[in-house]
Amino acid sequence: MRRTKSKNTLKQTIVVTLLVCLIIVFLLSEAFVLLHSDHNHDHDGIGGSCAVCVQISSLENLLKQLSLSVDGVVFALINLFVALIILFCAASLIKSQTPVKLKIQMNN
Repeated sequence: MRRTKSKNTLKQTIVVTLLVCLIIVFLLSEAFVLLHSDHNHDHDGIGGSCAVCVQISSLENLLKQLSLSVDGVVFALINLFVALIILFCAASLIKSQTPVKLKIQMNN
């Protein structure tokens, strides 16, 4: 049993660490885009394009992709939450309607 608990704790630690790293990368990317949005252009770089513009473009694409996946997960979680609320409400209605409470007379 101890090995199972330690494996589960290790997995949870890894998942939380990866989630924190993803959030940090997301926030740092946003900060980079905001800080360098009005920079001086150096169009003499590789391929005649500005290196900062290339980074901003790739970060914007990455953030769009991440936001789409986050939107999907949030939508799924909201639907799950609504379904659970409906299920619990229906279960409480079913439990409250017993023959005794409905005053049904049972004849043999």
